[in-house]
Formats: sequence, structure tokens, C-alpha cells
Amino acid sequence: MKITESIQQFDSIDFLKERGVYLITGGLGELGLIFAQHLAQKTNARLVLTGRSERERESDSKLQELENLGADIFYVKADVSNKQEVEKLVAIAKERFGNINGVIHSAGVIRDSFVLNKNGEEIQSVLASKVFGTKNLDEALKDEPLDFFVLFSSVAAVLGNIGQSDYGYANSYMDYFAQWRDAQRKAGKRFGKTLSINWPLWEDGKMSVNDEKLKIMKDGFGMVPLSKERGIPALEYGLQQPGSQLIVLQGEGEKIQSEMKKMKKNDAISSEKGNSMSQPKNDPAVTDASQKVLLNRTETFLKMLISIQTKIPIDKIRNDETFSKFGIESVAIMGMTKTMEEKLGDLSKTLFFEYNNITELAEYLVDYKKEALTMMFGLTDKGRTENFYVQDQPKGRKNVRVKLPGNQKKTKSRRETEARDEDIAIIGVSGRYPMAENLDEFWENLKMGKDCITEIPENRWDHSLYYDSDKGIIGKTYSKWGGFIDDIEKFD
Repeated sequence: MKITESIQQFDSIDFLKERGVYLITGGLGELGLIFAQHLAQKTNARLVLTGRSERERESDSKLQELENLGADIFYVKADVSNKQEVEKLVAIAKERFGNINGVIHSAGVIRDSFVLNKNGEEIQSVLASKVFGTKNLDEALKDEPLDFFVLFSSVAAVLGNIGQSDYGYANSYMDYFAQWRDAQRKAGKRFGKTLSINWPLWEDGKMSVNDEKLKIMKDGFGMVPLSKERGIPALEYGLQQPGSQLIVLQGEGEKIQSEMKKMKKNDAISSEKGNSMSQPKNDPAVTDASQKVLLNRTETFLKMLISIQTKIPIDKIRNDETFSKFGIESVAIMGMTKTMEEKLGDLSKTLFFEYNNITELAEYLVDYKKEALTMMFGLTDKGRTENFYVQDQPKGRKNVRVKLPGNQKKTKSRRETEARDEDIAIIGVSGRYPMAENLDEFWENLKMGKDCITEIPENRWDHSLYYDSDKGIIGKTYSKWGGFIDDIEKFD
């Protein structure tokens, strides 16, 4: 594997033939078209582009642009995860042009989600083109005298990415397949250079991100989206190298190298600890008063980080809610982990994946980063109290300052003392709630944890006229439950 920040343009490319025949899967996708255009300009190539969709007016205009550059274009609708369709595709391409000189397998889809929320269909769609497509193309072309067999992988296979477990696995399969195929070539069982390229986010790619996330990428890891001017030479560079895998990253070279070394170190630490990081602890997480204070401060700190990323007010974030409920995605997690590392030192990049909620993660941090947390929160004479400001609150809300108390022996503030001496008058409190006629019944329901949600009462409306368990039915609702107060018709 090779990491490169900048790759020079090469004048002599032995692998690319004038009027060569090149098969590009995902040919109408952003990356497929980028390299199709390059081959058209550089070699007046004869291109066989393939994808799962039919040709449409928009795609016709793109193909016409390639022909205007001097290329012969032949589009074939085919699903590369289907072995029979791939065999037919290869046969049609050879019938049209006589032979195939090279393959660029750029087809792929992403279905971002935590693995616990994924279903079999989503996972299958991600694996289909990357795993089965790679295998089918190799089988169909194993006797073809290819010059190269290029697989478009992703840095997610090497660096990992929360929410992309299946995508990371599928691309990792490509990386290892390239090694296997290269060994087959050396044994005389395959033809052509095999190369798996781990691409990052592209400037001109489909997976665009907002300015905030781009800032996290650059400030935290020194990376910026890959430009065409760097990406295209990277392919040509990789074809001339002896290895079967190339990682391409663009940005601040020294910073990228430093972050990569940190990640490698954290992986080694995680391996040494084995399953201890993710296994439940037999001993109570909190055993004394000081430990409880530290745990409480840590939970507040984590709430602050989540609030900044999600714009959810801190008082609306519960410690026992799963991280997935906050809508946190991979780039946000990278940013939060980076902030934690600035204060606590090196951490595993998968903490928000290994632990389900704030309480579990706080318990882990108290166990493994106790000294750093104690200093940060000013719970020792050596430390000092820090004020953490939650910026970027929802529009209309003032910035919230979370003051994390320092030494517990400090005297109470004047404001706290004055507040304790003031008289408080409760003028009147009353209320009616679902399954509670008054506050006493409401309090009892709260103490018992009683579920007061019921099906819609018949005297409200006939929900059977509107209810359907399938939420995709237009004009219907898939909910028939709610909280209802008795005798609502007697109100006022």
C-alpha cells in the first residue's frame, strides 16, 4: 500500500493503448465518466460503458460529449452482480470491438446507517456490485489478454467509517481480491496488471458534503476532497507501480501521515485490550462520591459535544438514549472524537460505535481516562475549572455556557446563597393528563413508569377508516396510538 499526497503527471503510459478497448462499469456515474473522458481525450479509446439503468436523454448527451472527443462509445445495460449478464456483456463487447484491453470497475452504491439499523436488502445492495461484480468480471475475463484490471475501492476499507460497515467490507474485499488476482497472474492463470485504488471523497463525485464537514476533514485530518487534476494521474501512477493496492489522499501530507500513524497506534491498543473495551464490567462503574462527580461531569461534557453537532439543546439530550437517535453520522463522530482527543489524549476512533449511549461511553472514559478527566474538570488542586461554551445553538437561542464545577470544597457563590434565602410562593398548580385526573395521579404514573399511550378511543374518531400498517400507503396513517384525556368533550 502507498499513501500519496501529490502524484506527478507521467508522459509515458505503457498500459494505455491508442484506440484501446476499455470496459468501464458504472460508466454513467461521476467517476466512470471522469475516466471515460480521460481515455477518450488521451487515446481516442473505444469504450464499453455499462450500468444497471437504461439510456436516457441526459445520458445520451453525456455519451455524445465523449464521442465528440474522438471516442467510440457503446453502452450496454447490465447488472454486474449477475453472472449471466456479465458473461453476455463481455460477449457483446468482444463482438463489437474484437477484444478488451482493460477494465475499470467503478460501480458501487452506499447505504449509510448504523449496522444495527441495517436490513439484509440494504447490505445486499452494497455488496452486490463490489463483491459479486468483481468476482463475475474476473471469471468472465480470466482468459482475456488484458493489460490491466482496475478496481475502484474506497479509503473506507482502510480507515473505516461509522455507518459504512458493509461498504467498508465490500471495498476491503476488492483490495484483497486484487492481491489474489495478482498472485494468479504471476502463476500464469490471469492476464494484466491488477490494481485496487482506495479513493477518498472527490470534488466532482456524487457524495458531496457541506462546508462544516469539509472543515472537520481538513482541520482534523489534513484532508481535502480529491481533484480530477490529482485523481487521474493517480490511476496512471498506480498502473506503473509493482503493488496491487494504492491509497490516494489529497491535502496536508505531514498531517495526514501523522493522523494515519495515530490511527495505527490506536488499533494496536484496541487489539491489546481485546474485548475489554466493549464487554460489560462486573464491578459497579461508580463506587464513591468523587467517582460519581467525575461521571456526572463526563456525561455533561459528552452532551455538550452532541449538542454542538446536532443543534439539540443540552436539556433535551438524555443519557440513556442511543447515539443513533440523535442522527449523528460518521463525519460528525470524527469531529467529536477529535475534540475529545485534544483534551484527553489518544482515543479509539470507534468509541461512538462501541458504546450505545452517553452513560456507557462516560463510564468507559472514567475507567480509562480518569486522570485526564480529573484535571480537565478541576477536581484536584493541580487542575482548574474550565468553562465550556456550546456554540451554534438553534436559531433564536442564546449560546449556553456549561460550567463544570471545580474543587468541591469551594464556598457557595453569592448568587446561590441569595437564592436560598429568597421566599418562594407557589400560587397554584393543577393539571389533567392521559390516565391522570389530577397531579397526584400523574405523579403516581410517573413513579410507576406507567405507559399512558393507548389506541385512539372510539369516542374520538374511528381510526380504522385511516389506519394501515403499511406506512407507504398514500392517504393512510400507520399510527393509531396516542395520549388521550378522558371527557375531552366536557372541556370548558
